[in-house]
Amino acid sequence: MNNTIKEKIRIYLIDPDHFRPGNRISIPMGIGSIASYCKSLHTDEVEFSLFKNPEELMTAIKQRPPHILGCSFYMWNKNLTLKIIEASKIISPSIITVIGGPNVARNTEYFKEILKTNPSLDIIVLDQGEKSFANIVERFLSEGANSLFSKEIDGCALRLNRQGQVVRGQIVKGGIDINKFPSPYLAGYFDHFLAADFTPTFETVRGCPHQCTFCGGGIGSFLPLSVKNEETIREELLYILKRCKSKELDLTDTNFGIMGDRDLRTSFFMLKLYEKHGFPQLVGYATTKQKTKTSIELMVNLAKMTGYLYFALQTFNEDVLNNCKRKNIPLETIEELIKISKGSNWPILVDIIFGLPGETLQSFMKTVDESVRLGVSMQIYQLRLLRGTTIAEEEREKYKYKTKFRIVNNRFGEYNLIEGAEPSRLVETEEVACGNNTFDFADYLTIRSLGLLITLLVNYGTLLDTISYLLSRNIKITEIIKQIQKNYHQYPSLVELFDKYNSYSKGELFETEEELERKVAHNDKQWGDLLSGSSRYFKLDLGFVGYCVFENTAVLEDIIDIVKKVAKDHLSPGEQEDLNEVIKRDKTRWVTQKKADGKIKTVDLTEKVEVVEEFDYEGWKAENFRGSLATRALKKSCHQVCHIENFDLLIKKIQECDHLSGFLFYERVIGWGPKNLRRICKVV
Repeated sequence: MNNTIKEKIRIYLIDPDHFRPGNRISIPMGIGSIASYCKSLHTDEVEFSLFKNPEELMTAIKQRPPHILGCSFYMWNKNLTLKIIEASKIISPSIITVIGGPNVARNTEYFKEILKTNPSLDIIVLDQGEKSFANIVERFLSEGANSLFSKEIDGCALRLNRQGQVVRGQIVKGGIDINKFPSPYLAGYFDHFLAADFTPTFETVRGCPHQCTFCGGGIGSFLPLSVKNEETIREELLYILKRCKSKELDLTDTNFGIMGDRDLRTSFFMLKLYEKHGFPQLVGYATTKQKTKTSIELMVNLAKMTGYLYFALQTFNEDVLNNCKRKNIPLETIEELIKISKGSNWPILVDIIFGLPGETLQSFMKTVDESVRLGVSMQIYQLRLLRGTTIAEEEREKYKYKTKFRIVNNRFGEYNLIEGAEPSRLVETEEVACGNNTFDFADYLTIRSLGLLITLLVNYGTLLDTISYLLSRNIKITEIIKQIQKNYHQYPSLVELFDKYNSYSKGELFETEEELERKVAHNDKQWGDLLSGSSRYFKLDLGFVGYCVFENTAVLEDIIDIVKKVAKDHLSPGEQEDLNEVIKRDKTRWVTQKKADGKIKTVDLTEKVEVVEEFDYEGWKAENFRGSLATRALKKSCHQVCHIENFDLLIKKIQECDHLSGFLFYERVIGWGPKNLRRICKVV
């Protein structure tokens, strides 16, 4: 160690987030692992402090500046991180500032642009996080701060002698054995975050064997897989359970189940904890694409905790899958999962993405139809071009992508990081694919409104049985949606809804990040509306669906009218009578049965709706509506109850969000509940 350094090196690490109402603030697993790894190498020479809140970090820097400040660099905190770096240098110019994370685009030379445009930034970690950051610490310890910039550092990029040429050190290949350093949880690095009720993040395997071109998780530097010891996994789960107020857990494995029996045993352990303590309530997870008997059993265990089966699908188009180097789970496995879900009354949720290379409007519609045919609820996303992914860095020109920018949901804020300076208005942005060589902006807008209708009619169950019945009569949901999009002009309530939705869909997009910042952050009126929650920037589908579900069910009545007109050309008179009966059942499950005009109030909700059933409707439905409902007449009528699950929690959510207005109010209300299930009402 350099003789001039007489004290431990102080290292502050922050994974900053925007602490806004409605945001889930997660425990910073990444920086915790970096701290634990470096501490294991230099036990007596370094001390670490970990942060999430930018203001807490700045207070600490003012009181006792660190020697090194390391910040995570993600899509949702990029601008906040760069402002923290700038402010830290103003307070203490000697701080060595470092960033690292997916948004540095380690597979290109984007790092040069970052360093060029951010003079307060000293070093970028490009490769394996723990190892590369440890190389910075090792150089500091062995040669001192003044020698950090005399030559390259492996796994990092920097300016030679601070002002000179940008250089990249040797690539740090391969992953890291996460069992070779103490668990950040068990070492106590996250105790203050657990006590503050942050959502625990949890990994059992580091790395991903797949090479999906739209995802940053498949980059080769994350291989080989690093598999955590089972004993450590169990100790960590018990540690979190004992210390965290939150029952939630974000499982960050990209392919949970890939380790076969080991992961299955972990899922059983988690299930036992859940049954006894209500922990963990999984708020995020991704299962392996390689479906086996073991992985299916694992998915069932997860469903017992979440109340639904989930997997990522993206598309059924094989050419598109090949273009983005992705493999989906086999169709026969999906069908097996569907049988399981029906037997347990679990919905199946899948993600599909519009805008992948080679996808057309027509081919995507086929994915939508096939998903509904299979009986799964889909969440439709638009492709985002993430820095560091193959699509964004290498294939943008190949597929002629045209993009626009929008605000990352609820990731913005106003910060007083420097005393005496004007507050900084910061907005995080994401780049959205709005066209390429197989679809255009009109197709993008069509899919946006399709996503709204899918979410409204299927995912939240307002007309789920109706859609399923029509499908059993070979009427596809895309045909129904086409007719809605074609004929909505005949209905004033739908005209208002779609005109406003299309306006919002266009209005949330900007040509450049600079334009977004200029028109939002630098516009006092726009910025005030954004901070107050009265702006047009929110999760559009949830906001508009919430409005239809909770306030304006006249929209649903008009859609029913269009559906009946579509069905009239395809169904016999008897089938049309059956359709009316199916619609009647769907309407009993609507959340608002009787409602006064205006914004939803808690008094407008009825927890239970009891109906008299004359037919074996559920049996008919279970057999995919085979035959006529008339043949299912009961010898004796029975009573059926539809109720809102977690009714008290929904009431609480409405009360908590009452200060909000417009669509943002409904976005927050409909996103309620610990499991955030798409279908709110349940039949018993």
